[in-house]
Amino acid sequence: MNNSSRSPNHVAIIGRGIAGLATAYRLVKAGYQVSVFGRPDSASTAASWAASGVSTAKGLNSAQSPVFDLKLRGHYNLPRWIREIEASSGKSIAHDFHGVSEPVVSDDDLKKLCTRVYRERPLDLFGTKIFDRTQLDEVAGTQTFGPEIQGALFYPQDGWVDPAELLGTLQIFLENTKVSFFDDEISRIVPLENKGLSLKCSRGSFDFEDVVLAAGIGMEKILSDSGLSVRGFGGVAGCTMLFSLPLPEKARAVTRKTTNLLIHDQKGRFGSTKAKTSKIDEEFLLSHAKILREQLQLMVGEGSKIGLSTLDSLQSGVRVRMKDRTPIMGYLRFPQCLNSRLHVLGGFYTNGFQFADLGAQGIVMSIQSGSMPAGFESFSPTRFLN
Repeated sequence: MNNSSRSPNHVAIIGRGIAGLATAYRLVKAGYQVSVFGRPDSASTAASWAASGVSTAKGLNSAQSPVFDLKLRGHYNLPRWIREIEASSGKSIAHDFHGVSEPVVSDDDLKKLCTRVYRERPLDLFGTKIFDRTQLDEVAGTQTFGPEIQGALFYPQDGWVDPAELLGTLQIFLENTKVSFFDDEISRIVPLENKGLSLKCSRGSFDFEDVVLAAGIGMEKILSDSGLSVRGFGGVAGCTMLFSLPLPEKARAVTRKTTNLLIHDQKGRFGSTKAKTSKIDEEFLLSHAKILREQLQLMVGEGSKIGLSTLDSLQSGVRVRMKDRTPIMGYLRFPQCLNSRLHVLGGFYTNGFQFADLGAQGIVMSIQSGSMPAGFESFSPTRFLN
């Protein structure tokens, strides 16, 4: 079977995680017809659903690099993007960007945290506040932390979004705007004569003028099987714990180093773990459920009601972390047909919700004008071509 959609206004997206859905959203907004390919239960899609949902800018203001600058921009863009999706879809998405706390157990712990995050720079440059236990209880609730927690750093410009609600709302909006979803797994991409690309799968082929590859951990094999040898991919499995509370709770978000706790209504999520593997099986889930329990107890302390909550389920997936820990956003050309460009978006690791919309906007601009926006040079996938 061959399905040709060689119209310049019809774009194919491979991947159904946050990168793929964000790109589909931006393309629809720009007036394109969109088809999305990929299994909804793939490891790369699951990685987006397993996100913690907490977005922090801590430390980014005091670091200088293209990837940190992009993450900072993405952090401040995220609440604006959520409000835009809400307005477009007519649905509300649970989110709040009025602060995230990071608990400490002693003055020495607080000093080490300030040094790690801000590298001796004054906290008031960034609006960060030091809370004692009374102030922490006011923003996080009196039942959140055990007695050994003495206070916290409070990051007033940080916040959270419910990942399931954001992804679900995007999916519904796209379906309502006539975006086509296909469960086919694309095995390889073949350039067509003159211009365009053919997507190969078990049912045959689909031809498009423009294609965006945003398939997460599946990108490396698709690129390799398509004759594009791109090195630098790494898979990091992660796991997030979902739990419920007996009564509605005050919404709050807590962070500690690289783990995050999100509570709203009667739902809680805590994560995520990290493991340098692409294999997720029962043994992995059992071991990481135990790790999450231990990490949650360390964050909130003994005696916390949150620490005693009942596990409902685990969400897990495999994230892509490039060798240089920098995302890939841009396009590749096929050596045998330089007129055909394949747009690539991924390598977000744990920053998918911060990077997705900015990357999607860049891809749309590239499709429209032939080049990525200024400032995206460091993220070009060509840096990993063999």
